[in-house]
Amino acid sequence: MRRIGSTIGLTTAIVCAAGCQTRQVPCQLNRDCDEGELCTDGICRRTCNSNSVCARTETCQAGVCQFATDAGERDSGLDAAPADHVRIPDASRDRELVDANGRDRAAVDVGQPDQLDLDRAVADTSTLDRPAVDVSAGDQASGADATRIGSSSDNPGASCSAIKGGGDSIGDGVYWIKLTNYAAAFEIYCDMTTDGGGWILAFKLRNDDGDASPNYYLLVAGGSGRNFPLDLSGDFAASNWIEGASLSERWALWSEIGASEYRGTTLDSSSGRLLDVKKSDNRDSRNMFYCAATGCGNSPSSGYSNSWVGMATILVSNTAVGAALTAGQEYQQYQYGDFGCNCWESTHIGGNSSAGAMLFGDNNRNGMYVGPYTAFWIR
Repeated sequence: MRRIGSTIGLTTAIVCAAGCQTRQVPCQLNRDCDEGELCTDGICRRTCNSNSVCARTETCQAGVCQFATDAGERDSGLDAAPADHVRIPDASRDRELVDANGRDRAAVDVGQPDQLDLDRAVADTSTLDRPAVDVSAGDQASGADATRIGSSSDNPGASCSAIKGGGDSIGDGVYWIKLTNYAAAFEIYCDMTTDGGGWILAFKLRNDDGDASPNYYLLVAGGSGRNFPLDLSGDFAASNWIEGASLSERWALWSEIGASEYRGTTLDSSSGRLLDVKKSDNRDSRNMFYCAATGCGNSPSSGYSNSWVGMATILVSNTAVGAALTAGQEYQQYQYGDFGCNCWESTHIGGNSSAGAMLFGDNNRNGMYVGPYTAFWIR
């Protein structure tokens, strides 16, 4: 037996000969798995070319060993279905569909297997220390199937939502996309699990629990080129206030993919997601939440100082700060300060600056600080 040294660091597995059951190990990328395994559907799976190399309860499907979903499947000699679908034996014939890319799909889609959730991925420090993905070395979100849309610069998708909708998602991670007006494809990080998936990570901001410095809301206008963050690590906050693409590139991406929702996730490296909310209203250049995620037309402006700014839906609330927040419910967004005010600047959910949890900002004036950094998404 051997211990798998997964960089996710959440569990180990015993690799056994055919006939015993393999314990599943969560992963995000191929490098999270041991030699002879690939990260498929968020799980490290043994590579194979026939059922004979898999455990008794598994079949060889799409080049990796996966649990058989029907007691007779392994012995029946049926061809393995794609990893994200299951073929159901039929007395008259094997029922199949063919997707838009001409690949066989099973008639019954049982959905995507459980993925390693965002909280645990962020909470694990070995994940946070992992460097950006080098797709040239084959360590990309495509897993075992290089024909998947989004798996390489030669086969990019249109957006995380398009990749998810086309059946080419294999879980949270780095994918390739290409915009119509861009000559080359580029990499982005996709959250394929939260709230149905399809979220693009656009920007990250460090939060402060100190005083009114710096001139915080001006930071939403920062960023560098098309350098969208490729992980959820908070390492950037050790020496920088921001990580992500420029204001104009965020706006170009938002506009090109026809996005309609934006999202903020307050994180901690040891606790994962503390607060996660989404919005679709108040698409206004005075709304700093909207500007941080989308680029707001490349022109953030002053206004909404100490004001209510529409409603936000709670996706996750793991904080005891402020008023109680329930997942699935809507709460008011409150903006403290405005763009360029060089004052106390923060955005709160469920109450004003004295009662609402701080989604992001530069202060802890009223004890509403939640976590050290916030990730911003679009869909």
